[in-house]
Amino acid sequence: MSRRANGEGTITHRKDGRWEAAGYVPVAGGGRKRIRFYGTSREDVHRRLVAALEQARRNIPVAATNWSVER
Repeated sequence: MSRRANGEGTITHRKDGRWEAAGYVPVAGGGRKRIRFYGTSREDVHRRLVAALEQARRNIPVAATNWSVER
């Protein structure tokens, strides 16, 4: 495999057999947040990472915190 360029995120194969993709996206309050996706195939996590990075390229921010039902 070849190396990914700056800003394209990271895709790795984990010890437990799953694939992990990670990348930086802008948050609503300003700044950046590292998001991670997990899946059973490299194609699955790559597709999800590309979609998230495309939204970041169009300046669509993500939530600064992950909300739970308890909050």
